[in-house]
Amino acid sequence: MQLRHDLELPRPETFYTKKLDFEVKVDKSVCGSFTRKDGSKFSLQAPTLLAGPLSKISRIHQASLEDISEAALRFYRSGTVRLFSPAEYIDVLFSTRYQWGMAFEENSRSSLKHSTQGTFHPEALRAHTEQFGYGLSVHFVAKLLGISIDRFFFIDAAGSRPDFRVRISAAELASSSGGNVAALSPSGYQVQLEVKARTGWAKYRKGEKGLELLQNLSIKAASKPNFATISLVISLPGKDQTRETRARILVADPGDPQMLDTKAQLLLLLEEALPLLVRHGLWPTLSSALDWIRDLRGDLKESELSLRKFIEGHSNQTQYRIVQKVHVGRIFNGRIFSDVALRVGHVGERGMSEGEARSRLATDDLGRVWFSGADETWIEIVQRHDSDALLSYGLRQHGQQDFSAHSAFLLVDEPMTDEIRGSVRTELKNALGRW
Repeated sequence: MQLRHDLELPRPETFYTKKLDFEVKVDKSVCGSFTRKDGSKFSLQAPTLLAGPLSKISRIHQASLEDISEAALRFYRSGTVRLFSPAEYIDVLFSTRYQWGMAFEENSRSSLKHSTQGTFHPEALRAHTEQFGYGLSVHFVAKLLGISIDRFFFIDAAGSRPDFRVRISAAELASSSGGNVAALSPSGYQVQLEVKARTGWAKYRKGEKGLELLQNLSIKAASKPNFATISLVISLPGKDQTRETRARILVADPGDPQMLDTKAQLLLLLEEALPLLVRHGLWPTLSSALDWIRDLRGDLKESELSLRKFIEGHSNQTQYRIVQKVHVGRIFNGRIFSDVALRVGHVGERGMSEGEARSRLATDDLGRVWFSGADETWIEIVQRHDSDALLSYGLRQHGQQDFSAHSAFLLVDEPMTDEIRGSVRTELKNALGRW
């Protein structure tokens, strides 16, 4: 049985695109020595490497739900290597925004709170809140450090950075036990984000629960001495609070890590780019990235060799036309994709039934299209193996006011022009001719 139901987001577009206000408070009191009721003692170190950036942060951090959702799903991976896989990511991104539209609402302080009309079970609401918390934390730390979102990476529960073939589900990204997120700072040290999402600001750090939270942070920070650990408590106002307040970000900074050498930094950035190059179907740039990784490391891992074979196996197939798109002052090279054409797929890899394909063709129900590509400047950096340029790409420039959390990769909706419509119809006709 197949179910088809075209959904629209439950709230107007402005709900997702409007910049919301989030109050930022650096809680210096969490750095020190503590004793719990059972007599156990622990301590958190004062900020060192991050003391400078933390001293300059604004009292209000601004971000839209559009930005936060993209940051929350930055690490989503299906665990498969298919010819093109942006459609699945688009579906998960849409689903996330749909659920957030049901879970949250704007309050009178141009901030966010849990929806007063929501019908979510508390456990479901908690999952959405935690995923939102991770997205907001990534967005905030990008501005704090003045870095691109491409410098963030996922650390699994075992403490490792998974390769491009590992599946990282939306549920894992919403779970505090699913792993951690970290970032490569401009100076070359790694910063781990320890994120907790809570409802009701006043309850934070009150009594044993607060001390338990701090002790867990202390243990996690001590377990990863090669990372600076920045703790972020994302606190949403309770929906029943009588006094409207802004959602808040609480920051603490224990830990003082070692610097990565230049080769280690380059390998981290290139390895983290592999799943995005696969997702966007940018095979020539992917091949250049693998060549650079081989030159730096001396060889390729088994998973990277399988990716190389995958590229070679599709090199003789008809290539989609590369188009350019100017977005926020940058030029992106990429392709126009159709979710219907991607689901039609190839013989043996169909994502829809023959009946649905015929119905869509007959009714001109051709779904959505979008542009998927990468920054032309970034592509050229990878092609010429420019170490200095890659390490400095996406860093906030001197005097630049707005944060640079924008990725080198772009995925945006495109209007269904007559040319694109004709192309999608041709895809459907060709597929039906050899179903």
